[in-house]
Amino acid sequence: MSIRLKIIVVVIPLLVASVVLVGVSSYFSAASAVTRLAVDFLTFKAEELETYANSQWNLLVDNGYVGRSDMEQAAQAAVESFGRSILRSPTEAIFALDTDARLALQVGAVGPADQGGSDAAALQNAIPRGQRGFINLTLGGIERVAITFPFAPFGWQVFVSEQRQAFFGDVETIAQTTLYILLGATLISILLLLLMTGYL
Repeated sequence: MSIRLKIIVVVIPLLVASVVLVGVSSYFSAASAVTRLAVDFLTFKAEELETYANSQWNLLVDNGYVGRSDMEQAAQAAVESFGRSILRSPTEAIFALDTDARLALQVGAVGPADQGGSDAAALQNAIPRGQRGFINLTLGGIERVAITFPFAPFGWQVFVSEQRQAFFGDVETIAQTTLYILLGATLISILLLLLMTGYL
């Protein structure tokens, strides 16, 4: 093996390993930060919605209207209207499933109703009733992230969601940029090493 080839075989893996380690570290740091941001953003909206839904339910209780379907439907319509008011982007969606996996509430861009209810049934099976927290889901072929929580008075499982791309698009750009840097640095290094070893 020539000295030129030996130098290339030693140096290139070191360079590639360094760029890969930096890229992977950057990707996971960015993904972690964006996940925290997504959780905080969606949790804030979910808490606001839950607080408003509780206030509507308390109005029914205080006025003795629990059990009256017309009044309960009015309270649910008020929750739906409030949900619509807290959406800020065209890709956000809020929806709720009842105990029979039927769509009880939907406002915003995409929800289970857009797929003829098939997504609603899949969600009901995939997410245990009463679960609260951050989840990944797919609706209408679009990946979404959501905060879900149960609202027992109406028998709802509520989802406050946003397209995954809205949060994680920049993280994926970091991964692509790292790959381009790795390829460019490798090619330039090979050329420089060939010139250097030729000179030596």
